[in-house]
Order: sequence, then C-alpha cells, then structure tokens
Amino acid sequence: MLIVDDFIARGTQSEVARTYANAERLLRAQGNQAGRGQLTSKVKLRNAFHPRGIVLATGEDIPNGLSLQALLVLIKVALGASETTILSELQKLVKKDELAKIMSSFLQWLALEAKNGQLIQLIELALEFDRENLGHSGHARTQDNLANLLTGLRVFLHFCEEAGELSSQITEVFMSRATETARTLVNLQASLDHVSSDAQRFLELIKIAVSSRKAHIESSFGGLPENSRALDWREVDTGTL
Repeated sequence: MLIVDDFIARGTQSEVARTYANAERLLRAQGNQAGRGQLTSKVKLRNAFHPRGIVLATGEDIPNGLSLQALLVLIKVALGASETTILSELQKLVKKDELAKIMSSFLQWLALEAKNGQLIQLIELALEFDRENLGHSGHARTQDNLANLLTGLRVFLHFCEEAGELSSQITEVFMSRATETARTLVNLQASLDHVSSDAQRFLELIKIAVSSRKAHIESSFGGLPENSRALDWREVDTGTL
C-alpha cells in the first residue's frame, strides 16, 4: 500500500494546476494499471512498469474529472468520527510488532493457497458474489473497486477463520457490515457524479449561449468587461451619431 497524505491544491494558479496534474498522473496510472511509456535513446519504446499495489490518499480536495473520480473510492470522514480508543490500542500493537506478525502470517498463508491452486478460485467466486451484492447503481468502475475491497476483506477473514482466531458467525457479521457500507458508498458516489455532471452541463450551456450570441457576459458593474474580446464582445457600426 502506498500512502499519499494530505492532498491540498493551494498556491498560484500554475502551482494548483501542477498539483492536480501530479495527482491525476498517479491515480490514473493506478486505476488503469498502466505504466508511463518512454522511449530509449534509439527511439524504441521501453517496457512500462504498471502499479501493482493500492493507493490510500487523504486530503481536503478531490481530483478533478468524472472519469478519474470513477476510478476512486471516495470516503468522507467527519470530524470526530474516528474511534480514538481503538486507534490507541492498534498503535500499541504496532509498537509490539503484532500487526506485522499478522501480516507476515497472512502472506505465508496466501502463498500456500496460491501454490495449491485454490487462491484464484476463491477470489473469482468471492468477486462474483460481492459484485452481485452491490447491485447495479453507480459507475461500473466504482462497483469493481468496492467489490475488490470486499473480496480482499473476505479472503483475510477466511484466513483468520482457518487460523482459529474468528468464528464463522463473526465473519458473517463483519461482511454484512462491510457490504452495507459499500452499498452506501456506491449510492454516494452516484449522487456526486450526478451533481458534477449537472454542474458541467450548466457550464457547457453557458458557453453555447455566449458563442451563439444569444447571451453575453457583462462586468460585475454592468457594461463592457475587462476581457471583452475573449468574451466575444465586438464593436458594431450602427451608422448613427
């Protein structure tokens, strides 16, 4: 997992644009599983290395573009929503290397399952099941992303069951809560996409109205604006004094 902390686009117009461009390059490469193609000194295409992990990004801003946002799972965390007591307990476990030991055991279990040819079958069945549970609302990429997260959780809980740390009843409760949360995120993402689409459509209609000369833009005080030529203002000789 790659952590990208505190994404905030601030500064001059060029600095803000550069920040958004960097975020878009990183997130699109991750979302599309595509590397950055480059040429060698002999003008031959080099092999592109695509990201194989997952990006967890935090921040106050959201990257621009509906197609880019569809590649993401957007989660809004309200102030005070984090359980600080649980967080403190987890931090204690980190200092004792307990979480690292769990991850190490999990990776060894995954390797053994993959060697036996059972891992791919487990993931394929879980993905199909989780996609069906999420329904068909929202963007297809959003559903795929959330289904993959649910499947990852399902595989980890399966490991915990086999290790004797969780019962099947607790696993079922975990998955039920996670699936309900994922459905909420799908609906939230769909509503955000709808609002963004309406706003974009509004701007497009303004451009059409101005370019077709069915409307014009004045200054805030009325009359000729400063950038009148860019806004398609023209001088017209009416032939009168």
